[in-house]
Amino acid sequence: MNEKQGNGGMSPSNRRPAPSWDSEDDAPDFDILSLDATDPIDIDRLADLCGDDLTLVSDVLDSFCVQGKERLISLECSVRKSDLRQAYFDAMFLIGSAQNIGAHDLHKAVQCFLDEMKSRRVEACCPGNDEAQYEADLCFLEELSQHESLIKSIFKSAEMYARHNMNRW
Repeated sequence: MNEKQGNGGMSPSNRRPAPSWDSEDDAPDFDILSLDATDPIDIDRLADLCGDDLTLVSDVLDSFCVQGKERLISLECSVRKSDLRQAYFDAMFLIGSAQNIGAHDLHKAVQCFLDEMKSRRVEACCPGNDEAQYEADLCFLEELSQHESLIKSIFKSAEMYARHNMNRW
């Protein structure tokens, strides 16, 4: 393992400070987040996948930010409108994007969202199964909304980190 792996090439003294929150309600659900001090995106892994082509890394990060933000907005609207098919599509898009660039905490948060949908057999109303219908109750929609809020918070952190790294090149 090279010494830069896992910290985006930053030495421990250059790492960003740990976040702080005004209240427990503002803090993310740490049960689903990795507790090691990794960066929001594994830049070294992404650079390896891109053959160390920094222009390509920058393009991939830009695409993640633009398309991810679009899917995140769509996910929020879908949950608010109880459009579970679209919410499932958006979540699947986000989890794939997170996996591709090494955004591990985002991947975990979206996986929790999908797990919640599956626990309520929502996959029955997702693409590929038009016959099944699902009526979401208010409690379930509130749970999905909380997951969506956590995903949004983690995405914003990954997006800021990506933008910062794009500007370095």
